[in-house]
Amino acid sequence: MEAMGAKSSPRRVAPRVAAVDPNHVKSLAAAYHTSFALLHGGTVRAWGQGQGGELGIGLKAKNRHPKYNVATAVAVKGLKAVTQITASNYSTGDANSTVCALTKGGTVYCWGEGDQIPLQSSSDQASPVEVPALKGAKSIGIFGSFGCAIMGDDTVKCWGSGSYGQLGDGAGKESRMPVTVAGVKGAVAIGGASYQGCAVLKTGKVMCWGQNNNKQVSPGVKEEKILKPVVVPGVEGAVAVQGMGKQLCAIKKDKSLMCWGRGKEKAWVVASDVVTVSGYNDNICFVKTDGFVYCLGTNYKGQLGQGTIRKPNSSSEPLKVKDIKGAVAVAVGYDHVCAATKAGKAYCWGQNLYGELGDATLVDRGGPVQVKNVNLATPPSPSHGYFTALEESTAQKWPEKLPKGCKVSPTLDVKYFGYVGKEFKVKTAYAKIDKDGTIKLSVANYHAKKASGIRYPRGNQFLSIIWLSKIRKVGKKEKEMKADRGVYNMDGTKKPRRTTSMSRWINGTGSSYLSRSPKPTSQIKLTRVGKNWVCGEMSLDDANGTITGTFAAAVIQKKK
Repeated sequence: MEAMGAKSSPRRVAPRVAAVDPNHVKSLAAAYHTSFALLHGGTVRAWGQGQGGELGIGLKAKNRHPKYNVATAVAVKGLKAVTQITASNYSTGDANSTVCALTKGGTVYCWGEGDQIPLQSSSDQASPVEVPALKGAKSIGIFGSFGCAIMGDDTVKCWGSGSYGQLGDGAGKESRMPVTVAGVKGAVAIGGASYQGCAVLKTGKVMCWGQNNNKQVSPGVKEEKILKPVVVPGVEGAVAVQGMGKQLCAIKKDKSLMCWGRGKEKAWVVASDVVTVSGYNDNICFVKTDGFVYCLGTNYKGQLGQGTIRKPNSSSEPLKVKDIKGAVAVAVGYDHVCAATKAGKAYCWGQNLYGELGDATLVDRGGPVQVKNVNLATPPSPSHGYFTALEESTAQKWPEKLPKGCKVSPTLDVKYFGYVGKEFKVKTAYAKIDKDGTIKLSVANYHAKKASGIRYPRGNQFLSIIWLSKIRKVGKKEKEMKADRGVYNMDGTKKPRRTTSMSRWINGTGSSYLSRSPKPTSQIKLTRVGKNWVCGEMSLDDANGTITGTFAAAVIQKKK
């Protein structure tokens, strides 16, 4: 109580800080074909490939079975109070990855590819397991064929493959258990690529070691293997470092992004105002202070985020990713990219063969799509690991009213690998007609019931892609003509018309089980070809079975 007559001083009220939703995305990591999100509440979500156990949900395939891939976010088992998530963007041949998480108490948990986990056993792990050898770590990184950690005394320890010197201990040999990197003290950040490791020191200098075939360890050193760390010349004031195969990059205190390697004699500045960066091989993406994501490199799967695939094929200059703003984190995988925003959402683009974009489809995307279920406190578990509710982004729904002259029963009769069934209802169909008159016809089924007799189903979808053109014999030469109504046979040497590519059964690896050289009896009959519709009958067969049925497809109109 204040004394009477005393002047009362104004009460100071601390500014109210808005509580962060524990289910909002804090940071991201990308593996070979798998993506990960660390939530503010300290839990982890995963989506994409899970054949080697890298989803961390307790499922692991004995024979790398693709049914353990998931196309929406699932919760990694048993993790809490996680402060950092890291994943290997490296394949040992089966395209599987190692993932590790660091908790608030300094405990490290890892799962996935066992060869890169510092345990006595090299077995793959389908759920997170504690790694006693890294107890007390401050920061961790899985960079490829090896991993590293900053320990409590600010030294660095690495483990895994070492033939290129990537363990930094001078031995140039493999070690399952962590060994101390020579000469690195006062480390505040680590980074690396498949065969290179780096540490940022308190002084702002960067020390690197490992394979130097493109001068990515140090522009000033000629040797292709650097077994012990050397200081990278010309790089001062660094706060973070990231590896990208042929080059390494560092973010400096002034927020400039500086890279070195690619055989060049000195480091160069890539961009300014950079907050965070990620990369793999030829692709680099970074977030700038304006909240936008910029990418450069290849675009053959849409990794540049321009809304297109292969247009452009690549870019040596950073391009702003479309439809992303307020970004706070970015992670680059093998052929895909993910970004997190201030709103706590996650978006991905690029290749989606294994569901690594998390949008519940297997469709490659040239621009960002939102990851589903990532913000749920308890994401649903995948039903036996299979994909569900997949749709082709460019496909048209089955027409309610068919054009005149089109008669169709939207089912495909399948006799394949010993399986016989008629429940393969066509869900979508679409067509493209090129300038030369060639028709690209796609007939898709993404909602069939489980067919146990079919090898490696991805949700047991059927996708038929057929290129049609009319062939006319002119002497000994064949001349392609505009496709029109009629029967297109497989044997172009005896018949006047043929298909130039066959139907496919898409399995977990994207392989084609219906041969590209089917029996000559296979044929497509077009009953109508117009500006808006293509319809007809298909009968495709090879040594593995037959697929027959009728179809109607909307013609995709190009945007002007």
